[in-house]
Amino acid sequence: MKKTNFIITLTVFLIMLIFYIIPVSAAVPKLNKTAVTLHIEQGYKLKIKGLNKNLTAKWSVKNVKIASISDNGTIKGLAVGKTIGYAKIYNKNKLKYTLKVNIAVDNKGYATNQAEFSRLLKNTKINDIIVNGKTNFTVVKGSFGKNIEANGKDLSLTIRAGSSLNSITLSNTQNSKIKILGQLSYLYTKMDGAKITLKSSGKNALVNAIHLTNSVSLDFESNSNKAHCDIFVLAKSDIKISGNNNKVDKISIDANAEETEITADKKIELFTDARTVLIVNAGAKDTKITTLNYKIPITITNNTDTDIIVTTPSVEKKVEPSSTHTVTGKN
Repeated sequence: MKKTNFIITLTVFLIMLIFYIIPVSAAVPKLNKTAVTLHIEQGYKLKIKGLNKNLTAKWSVKNVKIASISDNGTIKGLAVGKTIGYAKIYNKNKLKYTLKVNIAVDNKGYATNQAEFSRLLKNTKINDIIVNGKTNFTVVKGSFGKNIEANGKDLSLTIRAGSSLNSITLSNTQNSKIKILGQLSYLYTKMDGAKITLKSSGKNALVNAIHLTNSVSLDFESNSNKAHCDIFVLAKSDIKISGNNNKVDKISIDANAEETEITADKKIELFTDARTVLIVNAGAKDTKITTLNYKIPITITNNTDTDIIVTTPSVEKKVEPSSTHTVTGKN
């Protein structure tokens, strides 16, 4: 028994001696990223793994025109191009390690607040801007021709009079409130289930075209007399259209947009190639309806005081006031 205890004691002693003689090397610090791609005005915070309390980091960037880097390691894209970021690791005043990260900045802008957004609108080298934030974004007077992509959960955007956007694309945005006092050429959707509130008003306000490529809910208040709006429905959608202008907005429903429902509170022209449900209220008197296939049924509720005429490839049908009928081109 004594011999066994002696062997155990000796083994423990030898292990302790090994750890005493051969020191354990500290982990070499590393960056969490060796390459970062950013948009202009977009930031990303780098982290250093294995940085113990005896070490400090000093950050720098090779080309300060391409990107900046803060004292806490946050990179920000400034202009299109490539550069290198450095984290120099010191033990007191002695340089121990130099860590590098490759930085690439593309030609898109990125805004999470109005200040960033305003700078990007003024930047003549940028055409495409991604917005992502809860800010009420405003396209200020004198801004023209940009493309906006919304990626945040919600979007609140106003286009002021005397300004215009080429396009707004709702990529990952569930709720959008868009007010047009200036001009918008195109609105695109890329997310199912999105809810869009769109209002145009003012002497020169204009929404040229809306492309509903996904199943969405659109509430469009059209008050501009500049020109009519073309709405292209490519997936089942719920559309409400209202307003006090005298321009007749046109809605075209693709064959893939079966069961689209439309409530019209102002006069429209409807062209449909799919089963459609339409409610025509008093303000939409004299709405024109055309079906593109004589077999396609369209269910119409006529809440006006005059007949509504449905033109099909084979025949015209009437829906009387205060009535609901399902109409096809069959005799």
